[in-house]
Amino acid sequence: MHYPKSDFVQDRPVASPLLDKRIILLIFLLMAWLHIWCGVSQEQVGAVALVLQIVLQAALKQPGLRLRRDVRTAMDALSLEPTIDRSACCPRCFARYELGAIPEFCTHRESPRSRPCGERLEMVRHTAAGPKLVPRRLYSTQNFESWLQWFLSRPGIEDIIDKSYEHKRPAPGGTMHGIWDSPAWSSLGSFTTTQGNLTFAFFIDWFNPLTNRIAGKKISYGAIMLCCLNLPPELRYLPENVYFAGMTPGPFEPSVTTITNVLERIVDGLRAFWDGKCLSTHRNPEGRMIRVGVIPLQGDTPALRKAGGQAGHSADQFCAFCTLRLADIDNLNVHTWTARSGADVRAAAELWRAAQTKKARQEIFVEHGVRWSELHRLEYRSHVRFTVIGVMHNWFEGVLQDHL
Repeated sequence: MHYPKSDFVQDRPVASPLLDKRIILLIFLLMAWLHIWCGVSQEQVGAVALVLQIVLQAALKQPGLRLRRDVRTAMDALSLEPTIDRSACCPRCFARYELGAIPEFCTHRESPRSRPCGERLEMVRHTAAGPKLVPRRLYSTQNFESWLQWFLSRPGIEDIIDKSYEHKRPAPGGTMHGIWDSPAWSSLGSFTTTQGNLTFAFFIDWFNPLTNRIAGKKISYGAIMLCCLNLPPELRYLPENVYFAGMTPGPFEPSVTTITNVLERIVDGLRAFWDGKCLSTHRNPEGRMIRVGVIPLQGDTPALRKAGGQAGHSADQFCAFCTLRLADIDNLNVHTWTARSGADVRAAAELWRAAQTKKARQEIFVEHGVRWSELHRLEYRSHVRFTVIGVMHNWFEGVLQDHL
């Protein structure tokens, strides 16, 4: 690995052991380890780097030597810093704008014939160089293609994934031990048994970073994550194997309609891989064709209804899986329940999106219990069959112990 000396040493090049790449690498590793593994803040890591600088100045008798003390420099040199796509985000409706082309006011419309949002998008920040216009809110997502290439460049990961293609499903009526044995896994035809095809689960949920134990403080941020279902369960949810797509900007959650603005860019990245892209991997550095599909949407009920564009529990069309009405909620005869179909839900969602006014959209929602969701753009998914309640949030968040 080659790290330019000027990346870390601010002083002019000097003939000293400090400039040995191995020493620079060790300093990089120490800073990154403190920040990532030990949870030390960027400011405190910078203080450690300052101490190292003083020690090296004394040891090398070079008082003019200066080290870059920003841990992000070290992480970038070690290729630990993910590729982040940043954009300005409307504080009210979460509409996104490219950083180089931010209008003064938000132009997003909730429906084609509704008024523009009109929220101011920038504010003045006083800096050492003088007043500067900056976005009031930023929305950052991790680039999926960049993460996927990193994921597949790890030694041994492709060998582990290959075992999912060789898995033998139980005979009809047999016991299912995991998603590889499920009808959903085989519903995509040969996709889940073809090498180079990866299947992911999509998870979303909101949390209060101040914890719910702090009275009077209520803010909410949403975590959006995907895990590769081709990995065995014991590896599937390890942090290093989870694609952390991004967090919804706080301090409040997107609404049932503005959630589409948050999910749009993430779905763009997933859609691009359905037809496949050539990526360099550990076993195939020259590149191989990789395809990606998403089967389950996971989360608690409120998160699933919001992200999936489905009605809540108090709506007339309260169920995401059948057409039972609220007036018939006491009907416990399962044989009289009419199951929803993915095609019907998608058609209703398309109808909702095509409506020109908020009133027309509300009428469609009352009739069908469905709004538009960005996940409908993944046309191969069944929006009904592929919605899964997260068990006590335990797979991704590991908070089962807090509920017991």
